[in-house]
Amino acid sequence: MEWYGDPLDFRPKKPHPLPQYVSPKEIDVLIEAITSKKNHKSTIERDVLLIKFITLSGLRRQELGLLEVQDILLEKCIVIVKNAKGGQQRTVPLPP
Repeated sequence: MEWYGDPLDFRPKKPHPLPQYVSPKEIDVLIEAITSKKNHKSTIERDVLLIKFITLSGLRRQELGLLEVQDILLEKCIVIVKNAKGGQQRTVPLPP
């Protein structure tokens, strides 16, 4: 490829696909499936809380997995996410 007679050493970047979007209806179906499970009834509340928390806060799966109790500051209504994307730390407001 040339530009005004000068050669260009340029290649267009590949587009990165956006992450899949999960609709609120699909989330409701997932929560309904969790609440109607017949075994492990003691973990139903925990599982529903995790699903609601991850969808309302926007955390990534790895960030949720690395979350510790001391990272949740209830008095300030924030969550401190350590080792976020890029190895940085960020704060996320607690969902209502």
